[in-house]
Amino acid sequence: MIAPAILGTIGTIATVAQVGLGIAGSIIGAASEAEAARQAANTAAKNKEIAEENAVRALLISQEEQFDTDMETAALLGEQEAIQAGSGLRMDSGSFIQTRKAARQLGRIDALNVREAGRIRAEAYRNEGDAYAADQAAAQRAEGNAVLSGWLGVGQSIVGGASKLVSAAPNRNNARMRVPSGALI
Repeated sequence: MIAPAILGTIGTIATVAQVGLGIAGSIIGAASEAEAARQAANTAAKNKEIAEENAVRALLISQEEQFDTDMETAALLGEQEAIQAGSGLRMDSGSFIQTRKAARQLGRIDALNVREAGRIRAEAYRNEGDAYAADQAAAQRAEGNAVLSGWLGVGQSIVGGASKLVSAAPNRNNARMRVPSGALI
């Protein structure tokens, strides 16, 4: 009978094809996951870089704003002195001195607040950058895990296919020749 031999061959071919498809699927899936993780890592790295640029920009802007605040304070003090001088009263009077001193102190507080706000914005950008760095590290780990998972899938396909082929092979112990009882040898 040829049919069992043909069926056995077809079964073997199907098992080998199944193993090949399993291997190909594992490799293609791993490559796809690894590429997605690599792209996510690159995006996170770029976002971290942008966050650092934003932090530097926030500090520069706050320095410019602080300079503007200092200039406004100086202009206010000049204006106060001009008004006080035009009043005909003495410039070294206690109330005039206290008025200018208060304006100077308030201007300084405003300038320091501007600087602190810039520092806080910069710190927020840097914290954002740290989060992107963590995303980048996680994506890089995911890339490595995808590759490892792919190779484990390849190994699983090979071992599974080999066990199917071994179990489908004819049992050699049952292949002994039987001699009918009562036959002369």
